[in-house]
Amino acid sequence: MKEQEDKPKLEDIKKAVATPKPNILTGLPAYLKDPGVYKKIQKASYEILGSICGHSEMSEWAMCVKCQKKGKDHADYLRKLGFTSPAQYYAWKLVHAKIERRVKLR
Repeated sequence: MKEQEDKPKLEDIKKAVATPKPNILTGLPAYLKDPGVYKKIQKASYEILGSICGHSEMSEWAMCVKCQKKGKDHADYLRKLGFTSPAQYYAWKLVHAKIERRVKLR
């Protein structure tokens, strides 16, 4: 009898399934939704991350102070633009890459 009480009810399961997951891109500023700024932001992002260091191993990169500073500067830049997490930035990047492939901007 007690085992039946512990099982989830059908109504609870239907409610959980019907609840949509929140979109990670909600809450982005309007200017980030414009496909025209994608290339500008990507170019600035690559310039911030660019380095003349040539690390052959991940452990060397992790110990390089200059490269770690560039990574922190890149994270600060993305926060300043309005991204709340790295996942949100990569989702935005994926969406705009698909848009760019489908629609050639002038």
